[in-house]
Amino acid sequence: MLKLHPPVLRAKELNNTKLIIQIKNDKRGLKWFEANIELPPELSFTPDHSLRVGRTRLGILRKNETIEKYIKIYASQYTQENVYKGKITIFSFDRNGIIDERKDEEFLIECKKTIEVIE
Repeated sequence: MLKLHPPVLRAKELNNTKLIIQIKNDKRGLKWFEANIELPPELSFTPDHSLRVGRTRLGILRKNETIEKYIKIYASQYTQENVYKGKITIFSFDRNGIIDERKDEEFLIECKKTIEVIE
C-alpha cells in the first residue's frame, strides 16, 4: 500500500512529502523486501539537488508480518503546479536471495500553489 503525507506538495517552494510504503508478507517463510523508486525530473529525493532514482531496503518479514517505511520526496522553487507521476517497483526475495515476486505500481503527487487548511 502506498500513501502520501501530506497528500499535496506546495508548488514553487522548497517542501516535502513522505511516500509511505506498507508491505505485508502473505506468503510462507521469511521474505526480504526492497523497492526501486523513480521520480519525474521536477521532484527529487534530496532538497538541494536532483536525485530522481532511488533504492531502499524495506526489511525482512515473517509470514503475516507488516512493515511501514517512508521516503521523503522534495519539491523546489522550480516545481510547477501540476500532478506528477512516480513509479515504484517492489521486489521480494526468498531465503536464497532469489527474486520470487515483483510488483510495479505508479503513484501520483499533486503540487498546488496554495493548500487549503481543513479544520
